[in-house]
Amino acid sequence: MTKHQKLMYFLSTLFCLLLTSLSYAENSIKDLKFEKTNFGSEIIIYLSKDIPETPKIFATEKPATIAIDFSETRLGLQENRVNVGQNGIKNIFAVETETKTRVIVNLDNIVPYEYKVNKNQVVLAIPNETKQRKVISDNSNSIFIEKIDFEVGKKGAGKVVIDFSKADIDIDVNESGNNINIRLPGVTVPDDLAQKIDVSELETQVILIALLETDKDNPLLKIYNKSKSNFSTYQTDKRLTLEVIPQTDSQIESGMSEFTGEKLSLNFQDIEVRAILQLLADFTDKNLVASDSVGGNLTLRLKNVPWDQALDIILKARGLGKREIGNVMMVAPQEELTARERLEMESKQQYLELSPLKTEFIQVNYAKASDMANIIKDEANNLISERGNVSVDERTNTLLVQETSEYLREIKTILKALDIPVKQVQIESKIVIANDDFSRGLGVKLGYSVRTSPLVLDGAKTNNSVIIGGGIGGDTSVATGTGFLNADNASTPQENYQVSLPITSPTGALKMFVGRQGSYLLNLELQAAQAEGRGEIVSSPTVITANQREATIESGTEIPYLEASSSGATSVSFKKAVLSLKVTPQITPDKRIIMDLRVNKDSVGTIFSGIPSIDTNNLITQVLVENGETVVLGGVYETTETNNRGSIPLLGDIPMVGVLFRNKTKTQKKKELLVFITPQIIDQTPTK
Repeated sequence: MTKHQKLMYFLSTLFCLLLTSLSYAENSIKDLKFEKTNFGSEIIIYLSKDIPETPKIFATEKPATIAIDFSETRLGLQENRVNVGQNGIKNIFAVETETKTRVIVNLDNIVPYEYKVNKNQVVLAIPNETKQRKVISDNSNSIFIEKIDFEVGKKGAGKVVIDFSKADIDIDVNESGNNINIRLPGVTVPDDLAQKIDVSELETQVILIALLETDKDNPLLKIYNKSKSNFSTYQTDKRLTLEVIPQTDSQIESGMSEFTGEKLSLNFQDIEVRAILQLLADFTDKNLVASDSVGGNLTLRLKNVPWDQALDIILKARGLGKREIGNVMMVAPQEELTARERLEMESKQQYLELSPLKTEFIQVNYAKASDMANIIKDEANNLISERGNVSVDERTNTLLVQETSEYLREIKTILKALDIPVKQVQIESKIVIANDDFSRGLGVKLGYSVRTSPLVLDGAKTNNSVIIGGGIGGDTSVATGTGFLNADNASTPQENYQVSLPITSPTGALKMFVGRQGSYLLNLELQAAQAEGRGEIVSSPTVITANQREATIESGTEIPYLEASSSGATSVSFKKAVLSLKVTPQITPDKRIIMDLRVNKDSVGTIFSGIPSIDTNNLITQVLVENGETVVLGGVYETTETNNRGSIPLLGDIPMVGVLFRNKTKTQKKKELLVFITPQIIDQTPTK
């Protein structure tokens, strides 16, 4: 074949291809018609030529529309809009783009529909809401239910799964109170499946599933639910799935938060998967990249489901996966995506291994450079390659990093996030010890004295009388010149008492002569004491520390004492009696403070054999406190009450008179310990 013949052959082939493309491009929509039928309405779309491929059709709920896309088709209408205003249809209008023409049917409410292609016509059938929909499909073979199953979902959700013998299924779903009704016209129910299934024990929103043959040609599947529910139905090939999800105050908590896209309804019979994906991409204004491996056909019926859930259903039905980069959605088989990502990682690793190393000094401002280096070197973080290296200059708090450019960028990003000023907290505490003491005592002394004749002492006769008195121990006293009576005159008696039951440190005493009979004189001394004391000790340690750093403050005394060693030598040891506060604060994201606290208040107690004891008040706790709020961590309230009584046996129990032969002491001591803590986050706004 000569060059001229080859050129002519090429031009002929190119001309044929152009004619073919022009023949496709010449197809156009010529007319739109609306007709009433016995069962509802029909919308007929007339084209200038036979339709080469089945148009794409889909429905949306808000707004309620049915859209039909004709690829490579122009708009040849004189009027692009047909107003209907009846049978639930508002109007019909068509729009043309560079690659397709779309016919849109606006409805009052979303309704079931069927369509068929007949040469150059597309017939869209919409039934009346009050009449049974007519099935347009030419397939008259019966459809029956093969299996009914129930699956437990997340957060109380339940799935009713129905498998049919064929994929061409017509359903009608509606709500009745808390329940959901699914009509299955033209579906045969086997006798063993015409029953009720109790699923209440599975703890889902669904209580009972009942398949009822109230009408043999129109069986009813009734789903009984605990309460008002959200639901969605979708059909892939021969399987119909109804998902029931409980309603809550927040849809995020209801289990529907996974899918948030605008709801739509789709009805396709044996349509290409690539066509469905392109339709969803057009609906969401996303760019679609589909792998050559994406193929096959799918029968799909979705009603009132979010578009992202519809996409998820389609991908799972065909074992596909997706990756989104910006506004571009890439779809391919899951294995292909995994292999591609693995290959990209291997290529990236090879690139990093061949990239040249760079050296940079990175100044660390607020953290320790050594701590940052440990984070970078940690194998679990994978922040440095096998070729990289990190050194620390502690004098200038600087990192010396040798790495590739990509690793350096990542290290800088992480250091920028970590090397920030740490928030600080001021913790002010008040330790209050309040004392309230009260004591009361009553004592008595009772004695007698006897006057006798003058005595001769050392051969000389005294001029004074001699007094013989009785004491508590039964002994007598002989005194001259200072006796109980001196020359018949009353004088200050000596403290010689037959009964002596005094009190300690009396604040007052009353002495009196009770009576005299001849030379006998009875004297009485009453003692009483009452003391009250109140005291308050306030200690207020305050400390400032960084977030999640322990701080300690203490003040007190170290008490020395002698301690013997095993060799017998003695040495001086010390015991601490201090007021101390240990605290570790943690600032929460909502500006509250969690504190681990240990508070000690020690004092010197009793000394045993030269070794002092320590009286300790100790508090260990963890609390959550608002910023600047004061909290009472705890308190110790002690009450000590002592009643002492001393008496002479038998005599002290005599009514009335017995008070002269006994004493009483009553002591009350009250002590209360309270600990107050006030944390305050320190504002570290940098000054300009």
